Amino acid sequence: SILGAALLTVLVTRWLKLPLRPIDPFMAFAFIFSVVNLIHLKVSGPAAAALPERVLFKSRYRMHHWIPSLILSGTAIFLAWNRRGWWAMGLLGVMFFLGWSYDRALLPRPFKWRRLRDLPMSKDLFTALGWSAITVILPSVVGRSGDPAWVPMLALAFLVFCLILQRAIIVDLGDLERDRPLGRETLPLWLGEDRTKRVGLLLGLALPLLAGGLAALGILPPPALGFAVLPLYNALLIRYHESFASEEWRYGLAADAGYYLLALIFLILF
Repeated sequence: SILGAALLTVLVTRWLKLPLRPIDPFMAFAFIFSVVNLIHLKVSGPAAAALPERVLFKSRYRMHHWIPSLILSGTAIFLAWNRRGWWAMGLLGVMFFLGWSYDRALLPRPFKWRRLRDLPMSKDLFTALGWSAITVILPSVVGRSGDPAWVPMLALAFLVFCLILQRAIIVDLGDLERDRPLGRETLPLWLGEDRTKRVGLLLGLALPLLAGGLAALGILPPPALGFAVLPLYNALLIRYHESFASEEWRYGLAADAGYYLLALIFLILF
């Protein structure tokens, strides 16, 4: 998913006809890498036994993940200020702060929602929102000369949000038994497994129609019709997730494979 964020940023800049700057995919890579690693480092208590081995590994070797995460995030924020100005640095800094503080108490104990993770469905919604902001909004709006193409940008941001939400559903369905004892706020735990599947399948049907309509109206370029393929692929994974969810590496690889393959095809052909 870390490499996928950088590849998706490159595709977005091409589809929106923006000049590609190396800082844009780097900021996406640094943001996803740092936030994912720093969230997973705080592991303790009996519930830790339910965590997958990859998360426990990060917890055991905290410093090995803290150091590169802090270096990457600091470098990204500095480059955002140096190359794109104060607005870019401020927006990226706020995004990093929200990511880092996701599992940390921001309010005193009497409050019900002391942490961002306590909000209903927060894990999936914040993940989708973060991807949409770092891969579409930030490269399009901040530090560019002239006004951005608001309609294509917002349409693409919405499609990315829905696609990442679908991906989160795939991962959550595989992690359902692990997330339950940890109290994570995911769609399957909030809506129930069957309703979550219906949401994922509905997105799989609605997004291709939306992407096709936006391309037909000229709002998005024809290559963006790739967003008509990925939701269908995700819907198949959601429909038959029991067949591959028994092993962690299977559903993780399956969730990312379609994104990497489609991105590589577009980068070669377009």
